[in-house]
Amino acid sequence: YPGIRNVVDLWQIGNEPNHTPFWKGTLSQYVNTFLKPASEVLRPLGEKVVGAAPTWDVRAAESLRDLGYLNYVDFAAFHPYARTADQVLERVRGAKAAFAGKPLILTEWNMNDVGNTSFWASELNRIAPEISRLVHSA
Repeated sequence: YPGIRNVVDLWQIGNEPNHTPFWKGTLSQYVNTFLKPASEVLRPLGEKVVGAAPTWDVRAAESLRDLGYLNYVDFAAFHPYARTADQVLERVRGAKAAFAGKPLILTEWNMNDVGNTSFWASELNRIAPEISRLVHSA
């Protein structure tokens, strides 16, 4: 589309490559056949690339790192869904460690199945300051 590069700041390449509704292949296929070619086109043009965010599974983030994900991104991404605030923070810390050297973006995050909306809101407010210190954006 003409002019699209003038209005897009960051290009996220895919979504949840460890979750079959969004990616039908392996993590290796995601890195080598989807992320790498997109990065090789966009980055030489001065565009910033965000990798697909794995779901809450820090092991998937570590696998992506081991497969070369960090070579093709300017920003790593993660989705730290959990049932408790402490789990969210633990998963964010794990992803930050897995993707060390790249700024981390939480393109989605939340606490699931909390039940009480007042408690849910207070817990999100409690963890937001730490998350803001750990990540580039959320």
